[in-house]
Amino acid sequence: MAAKGVLLHDSNRCVGCRRCELACSEFNDGAASSYLSRVKVGRNLAASSGVNDNYKVVADTCKQCPHPVPCAEACPKGAIYADAKTGARRVDETLCIGCDVCSKACPWAVTTVNPTTHKAIKCYLCDGSPECVRACPTGALKFVSWRDLRLSSTPVQPGTMADPSTSSYCAPCHS
Repeated sequence: MAAKGVLLHDSNRCVGCRRCELACSEFNDGAASSYLSRVKVGRNLAASSGVNDNYKVVADTCKQCPHPVPCAEACPKGAIYADAKTGARRVDETLCIGCDVCSKACPWAVTTVNPTTHKAIKCYLCDGSPECVRACPTGALKFVSWRDLRLSSTPVQPGTMADPSTSSYCAPCHS
């Protein structure tokens, strides 16, 4: 079952206030904690390597992976499942043993184990109305319909996603 939505972050709009993190952890855990937040805000600090040294604020969020779901596949207890209402991946705390395997399996590094409860936590989209989106003062976080672009039968055409002045550069890869 595919998730019905996903969180998207626009780093051009984000001011790094981290209100999304606080709203998330307060709503879900009753504590203002960046560590417990299901959205992780940081800065692109790759300047020392000379690559992508733009220092933009970035927010990592669960991508609500389609099948196979890496965190769910890795869980030895089958504690991660697709919610019937939203399709979002949820953690069944009665099955979770806090082994942290799901965190290591997550390609986005957004699944966390709560150090107090010893249970895995991850974004479940707040049942279709994410608190982090409502708390964002600049509209940098959005909740949008999820669709798997891998299933698209329409190939990307040259220049459709790039500036027209660079479309000839892109043509060899998108023909």
